[in-house]
Amino acid sequence: MARTRLSLRTAGRPATDVLGSVPFTMRLQRAEGATALLLTLFAVALHLRRLVSAGPLWRDEAAAFHLATAPTLGEVIARHESFPPPFFFLLRIWASAFGGSDAALRTFGLVAGLALLAALWGGLRQAGGTMPLLGLALVAIHPTVVLYGDSLRGYGLGTAALLAACGAFARLAARPDRRSVLVAGAAAVVSVQLLFLNVPLLGAIGLAACGAGIVRRRPAVLLAVAGIGAVAALSLVPWAGSVLATRTWSVLLHVPLGPREIFLAMAQTAGSSIPTLGWIWLLAIVAALTPGPSPASGRGENDSDKGNDRRVDVRLFALFALPLAILAQWGFLELLRYPPRPWYFLPVLAVVAFGLDLRLAGSPHGRGVRLAAAVLAALVLAGPAWSRARVRMTNMDRVAAEISAQAAPQDLVVLSPWHYGVSYERNHRSTARWMTAPELADHRIHRFDLVKEAMARPNALRGVFQAIKRTLRSGHRVWLVGRLRMPPPGERAPILPPAPRPRSGWHEAPYARAWSLQLGAFLRDHAGPGEPVPVGGTGPVHGYENVELRAYRGWRP
Repeated sequence: MARTRLSLRTAGRPATDVLGSVPFTMRLQRAEGATALLLTLFAVALHLRRLVSAGPLWRDEAAAFHLATAPTLGEVIARHESFPPPFFFLLRIWASAFGGSDAALRTFGLVAGLALLAALWGGLRQAGGTMPLLGLALVAIHPTVVLYGDSLRGYGLGTAALLAACGAFARLAARPDRRSVLVAGAAAVVSVQLLFLNVPLLGAIGLAACGAGIVRRRPAVLLAVAGIGAVAALSLVPWAGSVLATRTWSVLLHVPLGPREIFLAMAQTAGSSIPTLGWIWLLAIVAALTPGPSPASGRGENDSDKGNDRRVDVRLFALFALPLAILAQWGFLELLRYPPRPWYFLPVLAVVAFGLDLRLAGSPHGRGVRLAAAVLAALVLAGPAWSRARVRMTNMDRVAAEISAQAAPQDLVVLSPWHYGVSYERNHRSTARWMTAPELADHRIHRFDLVKEAMARPNALRGVFQAIKRTLRSGHRVWLVGRLRMPPPGERAPILPPAPRPRSGWHEAPYARAWSLQLGAFLRDHAGPGEPVPVGGTGPVHGYENVELRAYRGWRP
């Protein structure tokens, strides 16, 4: 009799409801939604905090602004400053509309950061209808992403465009119709036009879509990806001349670089110097690559066969995209041979987090792992992210203000190393003459071609030494901006041989160190004791441009 009553109560209801998995799925979905909402609000708060705390532009950002506002568009196209010209066109339009103040340009960075946040949501919704839990926890509130994604550079907007392309290609792998092809094509072109670093990563997600198309026997996917890749490549042809021109000086930036150095830098950036965060990344990747039950093997959120097939397609796409994106990043950086800076890894971290979300959202077990990893990552990152969001990128404005208040028109300002001249160009208001060591003719952007010429001169600092001598002998002061290297007493500074034709191995950094030591030795031997000048201000300043100020007076033959 009891068995009959049980049968009557359960008649017409899914077995999964009797076992309790439907209520569990509903609870899991509510928890995912609440977590995603809280993470999104926290990410927005981080971007707003960054807006009011970032301070003035540091040298890389100042160079981007100087190039974007060059007198002619031809100069914008001809000069190379890390990003394709369309990014500088956007920045030029923004500056024309809102001005070139620090506040206006920081707002441009805020828009870039919010665009990345929107792309996380939009890309995943387009691909599989899921929420970006790991994308929010591991990328949107990551200190490095907030710090450099909101900067006046192309990394924020470029990463946002690449995430949009990820969503479009995932949808293309599942449904290669006309709309999918057009959306994926547009996203691909925009992504490579904003960030050169997106080129290899776009190739990786294109290959991932092809891999899913081969497994699912959809030759239309391969044809569509080939066509989109060709269009994206052709869109870069107009900028090929300026890129190829960099070969005359890019050897100055080459360093010995192999897989170990690249993957170590990638791991350090992903972990943000927090060991627990590195383990969360690793465990999420292992869980995503571990074979699990296919969504088609049971009833999911969408009970139709077509819905199950699409989930299989996007999970296959994510399975291929995870390793391919990492390999593409490694190959590009090893080919580039530049020092692997943290901002180089923003796009690949976003793609990996995107793939993790897609991959783990395909099963209740994976969703549980994803939610737990997202919550743990948020708890680990919340404090450091909030603290680092208030770091100023430079104190050059304070140094320039101090010089403007104290320096006489006949004084001399010397900046060492030379690249500090880019940010001083934007911030200085003093009438005192200024120069870098060595002296360069242009400080609007990073003129490595002029640095190459200085490396070829046997006495690159001769003009600087003569200017210092004249200033000190006339009774005026020399203001030194930067971090001067001083040889020990009695030791001479090293003099490197001229490099008339720098090739691979002739790096700029040893010459910059030698020039700094030569300048320090000259001031040690011929100037009075340098007095440190307080520059004021409170709060942390990023180490990339936390400069010192010293004043020298008196000449000793």
